[in-house]
Amino acid sequence: DLEPEQATSYEVGIAYENARMWVDLALFRNDITNRIQAVADTRDAPIRIYQNRAESELVGLELQSNFVLARVGNATSVNLGVNAAHHFRMRDLDAAARNLSTDRIIRVYETQGSLLLGVHNPAWMVQVVGTYYGPVWYDTEERLLIPFAEPARGTIHRKGPFTTWNLRGRYELGGGVWLTGAVRNLLNKNNHPLFIAINREPLFANLARSNGGLGNSMPGRAFIVGFDWRT
Repeated sequence: DLEPEQATSYEVGIAYENARMWVDLALFRNDITNRIQAVADTRDAPIRIYQNRAESELVGLELQSNFVLARVGNATSVNLGVNAAHHFRMRDLDAAARNLSTDRIIRVYETQGSLLLGVHNPAWMVQVVGTYYGPVWYDTEERLLIPFAEPARGTIHRKGPFTTWNLRGRYELGGGVWLTGAVRNLLNKNNHPLFIAINREPLFANLARSNGGLGNSMPGRAFIVGFDWRT
């Protein structure tokens, strides 16, 4: 039987704002007891078991900010937004008792952030958005090759960091109608924020158990065009 998760959070922060910028910086600590995690069964079957863990400890720093880099006339501005969180400590205090290879909390990014550079006008807008996925540890449910991709089922993998970029914009046509567009995964990055087996050589996935798939890559470059009507 599962027990409900309980968490105690502490946070202290500082904020600053003027006509050209605002910054919000916070130091936080989260203590979580009875944390529920889905754990891969070590038997030869695609089974995930939900279990309560001992106390987990997360300590980190969070930043939210926006800067006006330039103004053109009275209506157009160039803005930079930076948002990020970094964990100085992210420990599973039950890891040693379970003989795990790491005490890092799984499925929690060590660092994650985004950068937004945009030109804004009441009648139009263009933005470039970068998203950084930092290292993350994961006991994946994927069926990977043994011992090539992992020594045994239940191995905790460290997923390395990477960055993706998106482009988006809009233009007012009139009468409350806006033309919108976006390019997702602008650089056509072949990766995934969490999964280990990617559709590229060398193949880490066990093809006999992948239902014809070669990996779990995130969607590639996509072009999107649409209209908004605002009253």
